[in-house]
Amino acid sequence: MTKNTKICLLACITLSLFLLIPSAGAFEIAPADPNVGDEIIVTGDSPTSSVPAKMVFTKTVPVEDGTYLYYVGKV
Repeated sequence: MTKNTKICLLACITLSLFLLIPSAGAFEIAPADPNVGDEIIVTGDSPTSSVPAKMVFTKTVPVEDGTYLYYVGKV
């Protein structure tokens, strides 16, 4: 993963969390100061039975012999 991809991923996750503010009550993010590669856990309360969440990321995949393959495992 390139440095720009990592920064983009972290920015997208952070911005996506702000979309939760109208639907969710108080929420916490752990770790408070995440680094690239950290697992981020969001916990909180909601007056409804569900809270919409969206995660966006990018990945640069090498092309070999005119084809590429990317396995989405633990997302």
